[in-house]
Amino acid sequence: MKASCLAGLASLASLGAQAQSPPFISSQATFDPVVVTASRGLNPTATLRDAVVITREDLEAAGPLSLAEVLQRRAGVEVRATGGPGQPQALFIRGAGSAQTLVLVDGMRVGSATVGTTSIENIPLEMIERIEVVKGPMSSLYGPDAIGGVVQVFTRGKSVPHLFAAASYGNAAEGRASAGLVAADDKTLISFAGGARRVDAPSATNARSFGYNPDRDPYENAFFNLRAAQHLWQGETVQLEAFGSRARTHFDAGPGDDRNDQSIAGARLTSSTNFTSWWASRLALGEGRDRLVIHGNFPNVFETRQTQGSWVNEFAVPGGAVVAGAETIRQRVISDEEQTRFSQTRRDTNAGFAGIRQAWEGQGFEASTRVDEDEQFGRRTTGSASYGWTVLPSVARLAATFAKGFTDILRPLRPGVRGLLAQSGAQARAQPQPGGVAAQRCDRAAAVAHHRLRQPPRGPDRIQPRAGDGA
Repeated sequence: MKASCLAGLASLASLGAQAQSPPFISSQATFDPVVVTASRGLNPTATLRDAVVITREDLEAAGPLSLAEVLQRRAGVEVRATGGPGQPQALFIRGAGSAQTLVLVDGMRVGSATVGTTSIENIPLEMIERIEVVKGPMSSLYGPDAIGGVVQVFTRGKSVPHLFAAASYGNAAEGRASAGLVAADDKTLISFAGGARRVDAPSATNARSFGYNPDRDPYENAFFNLRAAQHLWQGETVQLEAFGSRARTHFDAGPGDDRNDQSIAGARLTSSTNFTSWWASRLALGEGRDRLVIHGNFPNVFETRQTQGSWVNEFAVPGGAVVAGAETIRQRVISDEEQTRFSQTRRDTNAGFAGIRQAWEGQGFEASTRVDEDEQFGRRTTGSASYGWTVLPSVARLAATFAKGFTDILRPLRPGVRGLLAQSGAQARAQPQPGGVAAQRCDRAAAVAHHRLRQPPRGPDRIQPRAGDGA
């Protein structure tokens, strides 16, 4: 097991005033943004970590962009893409590989266990209310797949009655439409949103690419998200959240019409309560799914189901707060066994984590630790610590972070690439790889097609990955 240590260098950040004063900063100065992702707490708070918030107003001002393009422009995240609308996109934060940046949707994991990434190209901006990006190692709260950072997407919905509708039409016969409704009173909230997009995009590759086909590669997407919450008489709030996005993407893989149908979805039930004035608790159970069906020259099916449960508690203490919780994740892989067979199709991970944030006389301190017990790779412990000092109130702060994590617990198998499979003819026997789900037998063509769909290709017409980025 290879361990890695990441240290955050001290940085000078400009600060802006805002209406709320975080608990670890004096009332004379406040720090933006206020987030929940950085501390994994139940109440939004400012953080010493490098965090960026993208609001609904920012998304509407961005125009007809993809989620990856917005993250690149607004949060400085490195993005690699393989073509136009609907083609695979990957995120890279602070040199970490795309499989080491965790993407959450309403707190749920919805990525692929066989590739290790989330298909962000199929998360439309019309489905998003808010985005929180925390850069730097977050494994001490979220596990090893967050060693580069965390991107958390919150789907559409407000806490007050609201109605919206939008439609547009543009180049390449691109049409978009979305609408939503929020109904709320003192105890009940119901929110629903849905929409669709279609674009007659040009060819996803050019003549220098492998499998180039000069035909057009249209893209279609439809989405919905639902939220229902009820505040009960004893003070408990029960909430059901669900979302889904289904896309049909045509791509180039030689002669003929090749396409993939991909859907990502999730549903979660949560129970939140304040046991006392200083103890808040939330229990959650949900499941995220990623299903990819490939049609054309190399047909195949890959599906990941992630059943996940968590119990998070936040305790108010003098000068700050303490967060403690437990999490369990069961990953299951389903595939077309005639094309791809996996030696292990299920993996369980149980974890416990704790964190603290404190403030005194213009200084702040944050620390967290997590223990992961993985049935395939055993037990590993991660940790992080941050310190910040307000140099000039409302002007500048000096902050530094040190974190330790491990990178190979969730490293995916990437079939058919650079010897990960010892192939001979059409069928091949895989050599097990540390940190991945190893396929014992895999059709070479289907494996290459799956890799090409989900990972940025190498070639003279594409950005070359840096050494060690895991691509």
